[in-house]
Amino acid sequence: MDNDIEIKKYPSQRELIIKKHRTSFFTLSIFLLFLLFRIPLLTVTMSNSDAWRWHTRSIKFLNGIKSGDFKETYQRYHPGVTLMWLTSAVNIGYKYSTKILNLEYRTLENTDGFLIIDTSCKALLITVQLIVLIIIYKYIKNIFGRYQGLIFTALVSSEIYLVGIGVWYHLTSLEAFFAFASLLAILNWRNNRKNKDIIISGVFSALAVLTKFSSALVILFIPLIIYITLRKDNKSKLFKYTLLFLSVILIFVFILFPALWVDPLYVIRKIWEAGANAVAGEYGSVYFAEYNPHLFYIFTLLLKLSPFTLVLSIFSLLGIRKEIRFETKTIIYYLFANLLLLLISEQKIERYIIAVLLPILLICSLYIWKTKLFVKHVVLLLFVIANILLYITYWPFPSLYYSPIFGGIKFAKNIGILDTNGEYFSQSALELNKKGRDINVFVPGDTHTFSPYFKGKYTINPNDTYQYAVISHNSRTYQGIIPQCEEEEKTYSLHKQPLVTIYKCQ
Repeated sequence: MDNDIEIKKYPSQRELIIKKHRTSFFTLSIFLLFLLFRIPLLTVTMSNSDAWRWHTRSIKFLNGIKSGDFKETYQRYHPGVTLMWLTSAVNIGYKYSTKILNLEYRTLENTDGFLIIDTSCKALLITVQLIVLIIIYKYIKNIFGRYQGLIFTALVSSEIYLVGIGVWYHLTSLEAFFAFASLLAILNWRNNRKNKDIIISGVFSALAVLTKFSSALVILFIPLIIYITLRKDNKSKLFKYTLLFLSVILIFVFILFPALWVDPLYVIRKIWEAGANAVAGEYGSVYFAEYNPHLFYIFTLLLKLSPFTLVLSIFSLLGIRKEIRFETKTIIYYLFANLLLLLISEQKIERYIIAVLLPILLICSLYIWKTKLFVKHVVLLLFVIANILLYITYWPFPSLYYSPIFGGIKFAKNIGILDTNGEYFSQSALELNKKGRDINVFVPGDTHTFSPYFKGKYTINPNDTYQYAVISHNSRTYQGIIPQCEEEEKTYSLHKQPLVTIYKCQ
């Protein structure tokens, strides 16, 4: 009889410790993937089209705080406050470190100074994104499960276009990460009803709005989630939690935006006026947006998703279309609400699609988790390998990624959707620096991505005298005739497509 008794074997203490260490190592490896894709890009000299503007705004912001002229901290309707705080911290740190180390302090106007400040700001932005991603992972772990969170982290860490935009000195990635963290915090609150998550959601909503005003969409979403959660409870709870959420937003927005301390009506009026003027449209260098405004973001999404993600997202949306879980439905609604907002918006700028990528990758993660163990591992491994290959192919500018499924950069250029944002202009400037400081260069476009790196003189007037011209080959290549500049000095290309050319002028 004894031989028939099944003896259940429990794992030993040593086995439990080994398993715990393996899990911790795997988790750490996934987050290291985020850094491994981004840190090498800090060695690349490039600033996007708005970087110089935000650097100068940040200096004015810091000067306003130092001088007590708090109204000066309003610089732009976006309003970009979080970026300006982070940049101010870098500027202060850089100034004090040069004093401590007895080094020469170089200003933003100095090429070497710009490189130090800009690279430090990018490194700080990557760090902030990583911290927010860890928080997002913890919320996904609580709501859906540990491995769903790890799959999401791996997808975010290696998705090629997210990587490319994530190293820019700009608002876009900050806004998307803050807003998504806010949404997940409130979904976690729905399960535990803890005030802490309401407060965290409010803080992230405040940070998102202080980064870019368009993220106010998440503030509309969250009170609706609170209402749906508590509509069958007494009204006092509904009022209490909604008031707590909105109060946290108002407090943090007020504390972090000094212009509101002295003239809140001025700030509100400026933001409102700018928002009203924005309906005029902003197409930048993209012809496609002028003639197909309502298709622009659909095409952008198709072209900017990696091939693996595109296929996964289609299968995922079809696979979980009958999902009854509230949290999954909310992520899907948030995805389509952001996409709808982009479609009806008059501003057509391709990097805005990042707000849609994060919910798409979470939906993909939930779908991958439902597959068999072997399939999970294969899909995840192939996803990372495919994006590594794309990363190598598009080095040093993954922000120029366009899906090879549709013909890559060549196709984007042919349909008038190719939008360069300063890629190779820094290289052009550094190349021309070798000619000495006495030359004058004609730069008809992308001036702010060229000038921080150039030590000579430049002009935007074609009637001036100049020895060289730097021309971009995006969808709106400079159309002026430069008969005296016919000799190509150097052309920077990617996938055999010319992107920037230095012309020698007679």
